[in-house]
Amino acid sequence: MIKKIYKKFDKWMDYNPPGALSSKGWRLFNKEFKEKAPIRFWIRRSFRHAIWYPISRTNTKIYSWFSYRLFNRYHKINTGLKPGYYELDTRILHVNFNLLKDFVECELAWSKIIHEDNRPWYERFRVVRMFRRSRFRSPALGLEYLEWASKLDDPKLPPFERSEGQAIAARETAILYDWWVNKRPSRKRIKVPNYGDQGLGDLSVLDDDFDHNNEDYKRAKEAMDAQRNLSLEMAQDRITIAYLKDVEVAKDFYRALCNVDWYPTIEPLPEDEQIISKLKGERPEYWSCSWRAAGRFIAEIRNKNYNCVETYLDFYCSGDEGTITDQVRDCFERMGWRPETFY
Repeated sequence: MIKKIYKKFDKWMDYNPPGALSSKGWRLFNKEFKEKAPIRFWIRRSFRHAIWYPISRTNTKIYSWFSYRLFNRYHKINTGLKPGYYELDTRILHVNFNLLKDFVECELAWSKIIHEDNRPWYERFRVVRMFRRSRFRSPALGLEYLEWASKLDDPKLPPFERSEGQAIAARETAILYDWWVNKRPSRKRIKVPNYGDQGLGDLSVLDDDFDHNNEDYKRAKEAMDAQRNLSLEMAQDRITIAYLKDVEVAKDFYRALCNVDWYPTIEPLPEDEQIISKLKGERPEYWSCSWRAAGRFIAEIRNKNYNCVETYLDFYCSGDEGTITDQVRDCFERMGWRPETFY
């Protein structure tokens, strides 16, 4: 009863405003309000704008100054990394994907909560909602929201309920979130063993007296061989072998293997998928090697096919490493490889 009386009085103080008017209509309404009820107009309009609003804004600024430095430190972003040194590209990757993770698990999950019809009665109180949201996180609800939003471009929905842009963004967000939270941590990497008992760690595999029957070496080699390997394909390609008979051409092939990443030639992804791959930090499968290994690969092919007695030193540091002649480029393109020089 009291609440009803108060609402009626409050509306009377505002000169019983209508529910909606045009911009011109509100100007005329305020003009009439000021002329016919000047005292109420001064209390509701002039007093608020001249005295109350400046005081309120000042208090808000003071509160915000302390809040943003002590509690709500939005300018500080958690990378999710353990304490230690990290290159800038690593920090960029982690800080952006951790923000994405918070966006899904906190922001979108909370949106799912506040739009539910069966919310508990105590959440009607603003202070309860603020306290709960400050500590709220739910991956499951965030994914439910993305699943709902990803279907907003369904032609079966009424036109006023469809949102193609929101649906596309939701699907892309779900892909990035799943990669960061599930796929990236569980992806398998080929771990190169540390052959400390045979020389200078993993570099000892390049020594002429390295024990290639070592079990760790065999396992690592099998895993590497499962990927496309340019050096193995060169050793099996008859045209490449024929080119390598000439020692000067062989040096051209050596130079093309140095300071160059060679990528298998594949059909390019659609533009949207390329952008998603870049955001995920994914890099296509590629092959590269050290200068020393490049010299060894060329020497081994020539020794096997032309009875030469060469080592990597016959090619190592012969000059112009990283250059690719037209002959070498055409040969590797025929084999399904494209170059990307990084030096």
